[in-house]
Amino acid sequence: MEVSKYKDQPEDSGAQTQPDGLPPLCCAATTPAPASWEMGHRLSNLLHLKGHFARRGSYFAVAYTMTAVAIGLNLLTPLYGIYRQKFAFSALTLTLIFATYIVTIIPSMLIFGPLSDAIGRRRVLIISVLTAAFAALLLLLASSTPWLFAARIVQGIAQGAISGAASAALIELGSDLKKTALVIGMTVTGGIALGPIISGLLAQYAPAPLTLCFLVYLVLLIPALLGILLMAESLPPAERRAFHPHRPSLPTNGKQDFLISTAIAAFGFAASALFLSVIPSFLVSLLHTSNIALLTAPVGMFLAAGPLVQLVLHNLSARRSAVIGLLLETIGLLGTLYTTSIGSLPWLLVAAVIGGGGAGLAYLGSLSLINQLIPKEQRGDVFGTYYALNYLSLGVTSILVGLLTAPLGLTTAVRGVSAAIVVLCLLTVLAVTRLSRVHF
Repeated sequence: MEVSKYKDQPEDSGAQTQPDGLPPLCCAATTPAPASWEMGHRLSNLLHLKGHFARRGSYFAVAYTMTAVAIGLNLLTPLYGIYRQKFAFSALTLTLIFATYIVTIIPSMLIFGPLSDAIGRRRVLIISVLTAAFAALLLLLASSTPWLFAARIVQGIAQGAISGAASAALIELGSDLKKTALVIGMTVTGGIALGPIISGLLAQYAPAPLTLCFLVYLVLLIPALLGILLMAESLPPAERRAFHPHRPSLPTNGKQDFLISTAIAAFGFAASALFLSVIPSFLVSLLHTSNIALLTAPVGMFLAAGPLVQLVLHNLSARRSAVIGLLLETIGLLGTLYTTSIGSLPWLLVAAVIGGGGAGLAYLGSLSLINQLIPKEQRGDVFGTYYALNYLSLGVTSILVGLLTAPLGLTTAVRGVSAAIVVLCLLTVLAVTRLSRVHF
């Protein structure tokens, strides 16, 4: 009788037979998985894909919101001349109105940065959007100079609230620190550039110059609010910490590197202050024109050059971006001083593009360096300090020009402050070059 090659199995068991000596796992591998396993695998893939799209959608929502809030910060720039005629205030008052938001933006950053670490990024972003909308409503209702001061104060709260929280959210939602630094740089500089361009064009070529641009801005805030309401929270409750408003704080390690990296961006903000607060008024006497779009063209080109250069040269290392950006900024400022002395608008526009591109590239390099220095648990706090120092530089520059205008005249004041920024840029280049050999 022939011997069976298989182990005895009950005839009615219905189970598959296993050859003698064959490892059990081998047969398990050839056995079809239960349908529930396959369904679970599909559900896992769907949930992973859904989570990926949720994070990507949230990433774009935060970037758009950061841009939208920044647009409102400089909507007033082309309109200062109109308001100055309507409310009859001085050149010093103009620069004080421009710089007033510094009074609230810095404490706002120092409060809302830690608050976003405590209650999450999403809630703070909602506060920022609603506050920006309130500032636009104040400008719509403005009937005297104090209304402008009040609106700038509220704008400072909105920008201060979003700066640290949005930057931290983008880092947490993104996967590439360098790419995220590019996005943060482009959203901030892009929004700041779009503000005066939008209001300048509407003021010159559309009706109701003191109304329409703010209505358009409110419309732009609607998708921002909807996007934030639907976004995925980037900071889980388990990673949050107790809220405590703080004094300006530095990273645990690399404090000197942090200050130098901040200075790279701060002097770009200082150069922006010249173009945003006084260059349009300066051009009125230089060009003898009242065309608002023409007077704000150098401002728009200076600010728009930043995100374009960031996009084209984003593959540069952080240190090279910082050094090249500072040098271009220096060339742009020197070119501005020369072209305004000879009264050439075309060359002024060229200088504005060079200077603005340099400021944008320096800001990108600064952000890339800062991202490497800030520990995850300190992002909200330290980003608040970073932006506070940058906006302080912007405010101090504009106020300084306003104070020097009375005794020296606007032309001398602008040239003197520009020369000082040039010197500071060159000193920062020297500091970055020397320090980078060891640290960066």
